[in-house]
Amino acid sequence: MSRTQRSRFFFFPILILSLFGCEDPPDPRPHYSLETLQAAPDTLAVNSSILVLSAYLVRDFMPITTPNGEPLYAVIELVDIDSADITGKFELNYLWVINNTEVWDTWFTDEKPPDFPPYIVERIARNGPRWDPGTTVDVVVEISGPGGGTDLIQARDQVILSTY
Repeated sequence: MSRTQRSRFFFFPILILSLFGCEDPPDPRPHYSLETLQAAPDTLAVNSSILVLSAYLVRDFMPITTPNGEPLYAVIELVDIDSADITGKFELNYLWVINNTEVWDTWFTDEKPPDFPPYIVERIARNGPRWDPGTTVDVVVEISGPGGGTDLIQARDQVILSTY
């Protein structure tokens, strides 16, 4: 086999793989329209659980942070209003924070929050936008529950807090 033939032998498979075998993987994020997110209920009844969302949104301006403060972070709790045990029954999958037409969408971190009562599921999201403290936003979360289905739930009119 000549040098040219060897070059073709190795070049063509690489070319074919680069053209057809390197597609971007599908985007695993859930996709909902802004209208669908804004229409999410603020209370969900799933089996015997009645669920609401609690959101704590904060920007940190402590002296050790960057001059314009740290990005937004969110502590989100799914709460059974009857204090029924929901441990292991529900998972918070994905977060959207809506500021008029601007939307921060993100996965939750893998951080393990401290132990909470069994009627609360808590998750944390970090590295959000640098929206001003005092801004009122809506928070929407996709949850999964018994049977594997997903639902959206919303906490409306949440105020971004700050620490100094």
